Parts: sequence; C-alpha cells; structure tokens
Amino acid sequence: MYFGKHIEWILLAVVFGIALSSHSFANRFQTETSSSTRALGMGNAAINTERGTYSTFYNPANLAVKATGSYFQFTNFQLDANQGWVEQAGRSKYENIHSLSNMYKHLINARGVYASARYSVFPNLTIRNLSLGLLYERNQGAMVDRNDAQDGAVFIRARNRFAPVASLSFRLFSGVLRLGASAQYLTVGDADKVLSPPIDTGALSFANHVESAAGVVITGGVTLTLPFRFLPSFSVVARNMGKTRFRKPPVVKFGNTRNVSDQPMTVDLATGWTIYLANRMELKLEGDYRDFYHTLRGGRMQHVFAGAELIFFDFLLLRGGYMHGYPTGGLGLKTRKATLDLAWYSDEFSGRLRTKRDQHFVLQYTFNIFGGFK
Repeated sequence: MYFGKHIEWILLAVVFGIALSSHSFANRFQTETSSSTRALGMGNAAINTERGTYSTFYNPANLAVKATGSYFQFTNFQLDANQGWVEQAGRSKYENIHSLSNMYKHLINARGVYASARYSVFPNLTIRNLSLGLLYERNQGAMVDRNDAQDGAVFIRARNRFAPVASLSFRLFSGVLRLGASAQYLTVGDADKVLSPPIDTGALSFANHVESAAGVVITGGVTLTLPFRFLPSFSVVARNMGKTRFRKPPVVKFGNTRNVSDQPMTVDLATGWTIYLANRMELKLEGDYRDFYHTLRGGRMQHVFAGAELIFFDFLLLRGGYMHGYPTGGLGLKTRKATLDLAWYSDEFSGRLRTKRDQHFVLQYTFNIFGGFK
C-alpha cells in the first residue's frame, strides 16, 4: 500500500537517479536537427513528450496526438547565447556571429573565453498528422586560446542549418500506437577548426572554414502508449535512414567548401510517464537513450538524457533535467495563441567531463496567426 501511494515520487527518483549517474558525459549526442527551448530545459529529453511542430525533429509519430492542434506559425524564433557571448556583450563588445574577424578583435583580449550564439526561425503550418515548415538556423562561435601549446590559436565551431521539412503521422488503436515519418532537404554548414598562429586577421571569415552541402534526411518514429495508470509510453526513432549523404550543392551557402561527412543511421529509444497530481496539475517524466547501437561511439552514459515538466493549468510549465553531466532548467508560459519559453543548459566544450563548461541561455517565442494549441 505504501508503494502504491508513493509511486509518483518513486518514479521521479528513479528517472533522476539514472540521470545523475551519467557522470561520464563528454560530447553532446544531439541527434535531432534542431532543438526546442522546451526540450533543452528538460535536459533535451523530449522524444516522447515533444508535441506539435518540433515533433518533426524529435519524433514525427507524435504529430498524431490529439493535443497537436491546428495552427500557422509565421513567428517562431529562438535566441540562444552562451555565457561567453553574454559577458562580451555586457562589456559593450557586441559579438557579431556572422563575422569571425569582428569576434576575433574582442576575443584576443579575452583569451580562453568561448563566445557563441544561435538564432533559429522555423515558420510552419501544422495540423494533427501533418506539418510543413522551413528551418533556418545559424549557430557559430569562436575562442582565442591562451595555453602555452596553442597560445593565440583560434578555435572555430559552426552548426548551421537550413531545411524545408515535411512530416506525416497516423494513429492506430485509438492512439495506443502512433507512426510517423519526416523528410528534410537539409543544408548543413559545419566547422570544427583550429587556426594556428600567426593569424592573418585580414582573411578571417567563417565562410572560409565552414563545410557546406545538402542532402535528404529521412526520420521514422513509432510510439506506443499503454492505457494504464501514468500512461507509460515507449518510442523508437530511426534517424538518417539509409545514411544521409551530403552530395548536393547547398541551398544556402554557409561556407566555401563542401567536404561534409555522411551521417550514419542511428536509433534512439525513449520512455515517458504522465502523472496527474491534482485537477489541472500534471507531471511529465522522460528518459531518452540516444544512439542505441553506439554508432557515434562514446561512453554508454553519454547517451542518456532525462527530464521532467510540471504543468499548472496548461499555462505555467516548470522544467528540469540533466544532460552532458550538468543540470538544466526552464520555464514556459502558454496560451492558446502564443508560447514563451526560457531555458538554461550547459554543453561540454572540450569533449571531457567538466573540463570546460559551456553555459547557455535560450528564449523562444511562437505566435499562431490562425488556429491554436489545444
């Protein structure tokens, strides 16, 4: 009887116990094309619980849920800045993420500070079972190193994305089983470069070091929700089905070279639970295991993401999670026409646990021109 009365808190402890044990995180196993601010606040554990248009990236099967609604979002944008960028901006040194030379002239006086920022726009038309959208995302950063071995070297990173996307999903057995698939004609602009000194400041440009090309990304998802207490849900998502080959010229020219690596197929697993705590108050729990077959390698606990969302009156949403060895948090305000989401999370810059924490702050705003959330 005691177990039955306190199952909610036992489940919560289990999920976060798994997350807190993931002390060997080193790299970010971000297998989706673009992340929502809601998910980042939940430790990016959203394969089961993400709804609406961002299901396209996390799990297209979940477009079939009744809560999807019907809407057209012309306004859907995210702003994401790390602590290094915020510090530089706070000193009246505005960092233009489009200009590597502009960033360099400020970062040369702040060696060891990694400054990066991301902005993303994703207008879309979404109804239950179907979503059409256009993603444009710029995500770039740089750092001037200060250690003895690479003093003055410039580190460059970029994760730029452009993609028209389409998703389709179906419900079977009154929603117990959902199936979905999405297709993206994805243009990427990636960079992971180190420029050794001496630095030719006149030739500094992201475009000279970003690899850019296009390919077709196919994603398929299946979600099973059992009609029992707490609605236990289980998902399997296959990404880059058949392998994604970036052989086409980029639709948006993020960079001047086209040596983009193929992306192998990966499989993600997820489980989620919904606990009704009181009238119009519910708790969503989720745990994700990215890249089940370890195609991307890394330690096993690097693949684990976990999070929770506490919902009050379908208006106020409080979030927490754990990923990359660090906690995350978030807040959401939701009306039928609009949502405002804030999140705080951390990445690992160096690829080793807790050697260089990269903290981020994110804001996302969406507004429905017509239609609305359910």
